[in-house]
Amino acid sequence: MYSLSPIQEKSLRLLIAFDSCCRQLNLRYWLAGGTLLGALRHGGFIPWDDEIDVVLLRPDYNRLAEYLEAHPISGTYWESAESAEHATTIHLHGKICVEDSGFFSKENSRHKFGLDVFALDGVWEDKGRRYRQYFLSSFYKHLLPLLFGGSSERFSTVKSFLRRILRPFFPDMERVVMGYRRVIKGPSHSMLLYSGSGRYGWKKETFFFRWFEKTSEIPFEGFHCPIPSGAKDFLFHVYGADCLSVSNAVRTAPHYRVDLTRDRTSRILVSFVLATCGRTKEVSEWIASAVEAARVAGVDVQLIVADQNDDNRLVPVLERVPAEWELVHEKIRAKGVCLARNSVLNRVKGLIVAFPDDDCLYEPGVLREVVRHFSCNKMADVVVGVTVKRDGMRLSKNVRKKIGRYSLFWHGEMYLQFYRREILNCIGDFDEAFGPGNESKFPYGGDDSDYLARAVLAGLSVWRDTSVQIWHPPQDTFSFDRKKIEGYGRTRMALLAKHRYSFLFRFLNLIFPVFMLALRPSKARYYRAMFKGRRNFP
Repeated sequence: MYSLSPIQEKSLRLLIAFDSCCRQLNLRYWLAGGTLLGALRHGGFIPWDDEIDVVLLRPDYNRLAEYLEAHPISGTYWESAESAEHATTIHLHGKICVEDSGFFSKENSRHKFGLDVFALDGVWEDKGRRYRQYFLSSFYKHLLPLLFGGSSERFSTVKSFLRRILRPFFPDMERVVMGYRRVIKGPSHSMLLYSGSGRYGWKKETFFFRWFEKTSEIPFEGFHCPIPSGAKDFLFHVYGADCLSVSNAVRTAPHYRVDLTRDRTSRILVSFVLATCGRTKEVSEWIASAVEAARVAGVDVQLIVADQNDDNRLVPVLERVPAEWELVHEKIRAKGVCLARNSVLNRVKGLIVAFPDDDCLYEPGVLREVVRHFSCNKMADVVVGVTVKRDGMRLSKNVRKKIGRYSLFWHGEMYLQFYRREILNCIGDFDEAFGPGNESKFPYGGDDSDYLARAVLAGLSVWRDTSVQIWHPPQDTFSFDRKKIEGYGRTRMALLAKHRYSFLFRFLNLIFPVFMLALRPSKARYYRAMFKGRRNFP
């Protein structure tokens, strides 16, 4: 899967406007950081990244800052700690911020949506002056957020103590900025360049000038952008020698999220990705329940049906889909739930995305509660609901609790999961080794836990909300296919191995059926099959 999110699209438009401004002023700039890595490795954005980083030499940076203070790009303003009008940032690099963007940052309220602009300063050849430049610039860089960035939960007592000691010497932000500009200034001609406001430390933020002597252009999402001639050396220096390998890439959470509460005049679009095979009545019943849930929530719907049936059994069912819904009916020849989802992921448009089972039923208020959760808890990236045992049954107690790397295995079925659209690229495609399918290595599920685990391990914020309630046929623990339950057991151990869970956690999962066997002897056959499957995993 790879398609630009609304945030990436707006970042790209901002980059194009910035490029036009620099060409007009005859300023040299280059893509940097994750933007440069994405340009060389993906031909555009890293799929799970959404911000733009550029770098200029200090003289050009100063000219740009002065110009943008007086003549900002339309719909933006120049933000920096040196700015007279917008001195709210706690970072020493500049930023072109978009006014009224509709996006917010998870990092802090001062991290506005926009384009990050970094400066490169010359480095002193004399070792003593060079390390003084490194040390003092790092001191001022960390001093700014310490004194003017608010409190932190971690080490808050220590930071509060340091704040009290240092605040009399630096009563305002201007003094910190002036100190930084004084110590960061290096020689006008140097073999080394230093980005003092970068995030990776002075060793990785010191570059050879020869890497920037010449400029070339490469496509970035179809738009040609300048990169330094030593771009690969630059990336190897910052990210390591294997950074251009996609298989070794580490997925991390994107910086920005769509603010669902911003625009009250338009309705939120929810996308359902329904992979189905062999069921007709159940699909019809789910659609009826989803229609009622959408009506109660007041949302628009995009229904994407990944149809793996060999016949046209769904045609009369889909004819009853409301006309106002956007319907995408995709016939998939190959069999496999993950394969089917992956084939249509690039068609998703909604701000909220769900992957319902073709035999579940939505409670009438389920979408209303999902939208409410995302609106009230702006930090939430994924909302996981709960299963009700009988159609029409409601759970009276509502609980919201964050899900971690261990608790995600407790009732995290795919039909319960609702995602923000902008974080899907961070997680990536479904792993086709798991879940029902002809080519699946583990055909007895696991696709749900795997996708949720990848979200949690990427640093996304995942929550369980018991007000989000969905009915699903219960698992029969008395009359069942032994091979299927053993398959569930092997799949669980395979997931733990894939995501490198600790030996202790794997061992506890192994002996869990033994514990349950003693606790519930009436289900002995079920737990024996589960234990056999987990034990037999290589």
